[in-house]
Amino acid sequence: MQIIHKIPEQYRHQVIKLYTQVLLSGPTANILNEKQCHLMLDQVLNLNFAWAAVDEETLLGFAGYQTLQGSFTGASTPAQLCRTLGFMCFFKLILKDFANYRPLREGEMLHNGLVVAREYRQQGIGKCLLQNMAGLCQQCNYRCLRLDASVSNSVALGLYRSAGYIDEDIKKHRTDTLITMRRYV
Repeated sequence: MQIIHKIPEQYRHQVIKLYTQVLLSGPTANILNEKQCHLMLDQVLNLNFAWAAVDEETLLGFAGYQTLQGSFTGASTPAQLCRTLGFMCFFKLILKDFANYRPLREGEMLHNGLVVAREYRQQGIGKCLLQNMAGLCQQCNYRCLRLDASVSNSVALGLYRSAGYIDEDIKKHRTDTLITMRRYV
């Protein structure tokens, strides 16, 4: 297995396919169809702000982040997304808290997405991606990594805690309750 920072374009389709599987089984399942997911992800993903775990030519998983310089999921504007998806679809995403704004504090890097393909889970890939992200955070002189996760996602919460994240805040949103966690480096 190899861990790559700034995911090469050759993996874009695999990232989109894997992310689509997650979105269609989660909060956007009743809003987006597969084609809309692909269109949206192709438009918003900036692979320069992500890590990938690969084996030969196969993407095993990825983790994205956001800094003041850019974001894994920020390569598009709300207006562009609205044109791509249509107003009603875009509006429903906003109502689902899918596209909420998460401001960065000074000295913080935002972790905004970790996905490991089902067949490669429980092999340490997620933890390895998180460790590489923490290393980048430290190398770039950030104080901490922050993430928001659903309180109902116990598997992810366990992984984050085992990787050194601590619970800091719980907030009820329209459609979910999210926990803010930070890992100080």
